[in-house]
Amino acid sequence: MSEDRREEGCCLLSRRKFLMDAGVVAASGALVSGAFLSPKEAEAAKTENPGSIVKIGIIQCSTVHREVACASFACFKDLHAGRGAFARYAKNGQKPLLAGFITCAKCPTAVGFEKFLRRVRPLVSAGAKVIHFTSCMSLICPWLDEYLEISKKEFPDIEFVAGTHQEPPGLTTTDLEEGLARLITAPRENGVDMVKKLMQKAGTK
Repeated sequence: MSEDRREEGCCLLSRRKFLMDAGVVAASGALVSGAFLSPKEAEAAKTENPGSIVKIGIIQCSTVHREVACASFACFKDLHAGRGAFARYAKNGQKPLLAGFITCAKCPTAVGFEKFLRRVRPLVSAGAKVIHFTSCMSLICPWLDEYLEISKKEFPDIEFVAGTHQEPPGLTTTDLEEGLARLITAPRENGVDMVKKLMQKAGTK
């Protein structure tokens, strides 16, 4: 075994041990934190109540994902805790099992709403019976109603829910909107500016 391969293997084992110690993965490698069930837990839940597990999918705003670098921590935190839009499952005696997570298809223009369905299909193929649009989509997406309409029409057997996490304590919807607007529109250096600065530093034109 080469030195690089051996080092890579050690890194993977160390990362796996860290995740196991943190309670994020089981020895089998399955995610077990909150809404993520280990194979043993999933099997036990099926035995106790075959209908108790509900596979869900989550679609996040692509702009928030790319421009704000949001890791969806609030979505997953409330999914684990059963809060916000995920509180419905515990009330119905159900356990949500995350089947997949994906971003939207970016701005569809006024004529391309159907391209959003390309992001829904993988979640349906993964077995999701309920698909949540993240709270950021519910808050700032101008196409939300159209997305809901075409998704329900294309997948009538799938339930679509607008929202994931609850509003963080002490924050209002306006706070979140203003915060997102500030991050999305924050000035940043572009490629042309970068090249010009490098050329100026090098003394070239």
